[in-house]
This record gives sequence, C-alpha cells and structure tokens, in this order.
Amino acid sequence: MSRRNRRKNRTSSPPASTTAQPTKPILTKSELSEPAHSDRQTGQPRKLVRIAILLAILWLPALASLALLTANPITLNRLQIAQADFIVTAKFDVESKEAIVEKEWKQGARLERIRIASLDFETVETGILYILPVTQRADKTFEITRARLLSKAVIGPGMVIPVDGIVTEGTTTVSEPGAGDKPAIVEKRPGDQVLADSVNIKNEIEFIALSPSYFYRAEPDAIRQLERMLNEFR
Repeated sequence: MSRRNRRKNRTSSPPASTTAQPTKPILTKSELSEPAHSDRQTGQPRKLVRIAILLAILWLPALASLALLTANPITLNRLQIAQADFIVTAKFDVESKEAIVEKEWKQGARLERIRIASLDFETVETGILYILPVTQRADKTFEITRARLLSKAVIGPGMVIPVDGIVTEGTTTVSEPGAGDKPAIVEKRPGDQVLADSVNIKNEIEFIALSPSYFYRAEPDAIRQLERMLNEFR
C-alpha cells in the first residue's frame, strides 16, 4: 500500500468514542463549611425555645405564690375580738335570718342558732363560713360587736355627732335621724348608744366612738389570727 493510501485510511477511520464523563464539582473551603454553619443556625433557636419553656415552668409556681402572698389579707379588729361576748364561726340562713353556729371560740354557751339584729342579709352569702364577733342584747338577740375605740370626743349643744358611739359622761337630749323625714327626740345617759348624724340638743356630753360592725370570712389566715388573739387574751 502506498503512503498516500495509508494516510487516507488513517484519516477516514471512524473516531473513537469520546463520551464525556461527568466530573465532580470542586468545592471551595467556605462551601464545604456551609452545611455545618447552617445546622448551627437552626439549632440555636431551638435551644433558646427550650430555655424559655424551662424558665416559664419555673416561674409559674413562683408567680402563683407571689400572688397569694400579696393578695389583700383579712385582718381582724383586735378590740372587737376582745370586747365581743361571743366569737362563733357560722353560716347564714337567709330565710330564717339566723346564723347557724358551727363552732364557739369564746364563752361556752352552746349556741346553735342565733338571730342577729340589724344585719343586712343582702350583704352575706349562703354557704360561706363567717367569723362573727357578737354581743348579746337584753332581748336575747345578738348584734355584731362594735369595738369601742380608744379616743373620746366631747360634743356640745348644737353639734352633730360624727360617728356612732357610746355616751361615757353627761346626760342630754339628741335629735336622731328617724325612718322618715321627722327626727326622733331621745334622752341619752352614760352607757347609751348615740347614732351618727344625731344633733346634740341640750347638754355637753363625752362619748367614745364605735368601730363599724365588721364580720369576716372564716378563711385559714383569719382563723389563725383568731386563735392567736384568743390565746393572748387568756
């Protein structure tokens, strides 16, 4: 074969298969570290959420305790407890307008049901246990004890009596506010009660003010106060 034919055969032979093989991309150092950085970014919020939940669980009991400690506590009137004839815990029967005694704390009269005069039964709740400091009246009914306050006041003729109280010195006539428009003219002696807004008509008197007629819900803290006071009075 001539040299020309050999060259021709070499150039006309089919080319060998040159199918391109896929090559793996070459990653830079920053690209290689990117997945780990992404994992840290997603893991950090989850950690913060877990910490927040843990703090909330720890704080809820603390907040509940703080609310109980800072709530308005019941405070018993020490003078009222000391001056009451009887201290009972009782529930009110609105229909009979009586208090059903569950326990006596002062004196041992074995009271079961007591009728309390001048009590607005619209202010009480049925089924609630109350602490009642009571004083027995001449007609055998009871009233919520009104403690005699320590300060005294002198009321001259023509002066208005500012608060309910007990006459301690002097005899006079007062004009008390009545049920209607017409006031009642009443004579007062030492030991008699005078009503607020009464007008002293005749003589100068000395009187001692009375506290409002408080009674209390028999909550655990109030019972503890009552027990402590009664132990001190003995």
